[in-house]
Amino acid sequence: MRVLFFLLLVANLALAGWQLLAPPAPSNAAVPREGGKRIRLLSEMEPQALTPLPAPRTERRMASCYRLGPLALQQGTAQALQAQLEARGHAVQVSRQEQLQPLGWWVYLPPAASLQEAQMLSIRLTERGVTDHVLVAGAEKANAISLGLYTERYEAERRINELRVLGFQPLLEQRYERRLLVSFFVRAKDAEPEAIDGYTWQPVDCQGGVY
Repeated sequence: MRVLFFLLLVANLALAGWQLLAPPAPSNAAVPREGGKRIRLLSEMEPQALTPLPAPRTERRMASCYRLGPLALQQGTAQALQAQLEARGHAVQVSRQEQLQPLGWWVYLPPAASLQEAQMLSIRLTERGVTDHVLVAGAEKANAISLGLYTERYEAERRINELRVLGFQPLLEQRYERRLLVSFFVRAKDAEPEAIDGYTWQPVDCQGGVY
C-alpha cells in the first residue's frame, strides 16, 4: 500500500514538472480544421500575397455637342433661335461674323454733274423707250441713273449692248451686300437637339470646339 502511494506521488510530480517546463503555445495560432490544412491569418501572410480589390468603375457620360450654321440670319431671327434652344435646356454659344455676299451686276449711267442734267438724261432714256430706269439719290453715286441689277453677268452685258445701240454709254459694276452669318454651338442636354425649321445639326468635338 505504501509502495502504491509513492508511485502515484512520483507520477504527479513528473506531470507537474513537464507542464512547467513545456514552451507556451502562441496565442494567435490558428486551429487547424479536422482533415484539412491549417488556416492562415491575414497577419501571417506576406504583403505581396494580398491582392488589392479593383477600384469601383464609374461611368462618365460624354456630352454631345453640335453646331448649326453658319446661317445668313437677321439679328432678330438669330436671337429668337437662341432663345428657343435655351428654352429646351441646351447650353448655347453664338458666333457672329459679317461677310460680303455677291448681290449681282449693276448696269448704270455715271453720275451727272447736277440733278438737272440727270433729269434731262432720264427724259432722253424715256423718249427712246427705256422706261425701266431709276434716278439715284443719296451720297453714293448721286445723280446716276440705275438701269438694272442682274444676277448673271451675261444678262448685264446684253443690257449694255442694247443701250449702246441707242447711243448711251452705261457702266457695269458688281455689287455686294453685307450679311450677318450666325453659328450656334450647342451642348445638348440629353441627345441631339430637336430639328428646328429644317436646319441640320453637325456633331462637333466638345473639347476642340468653343466649350
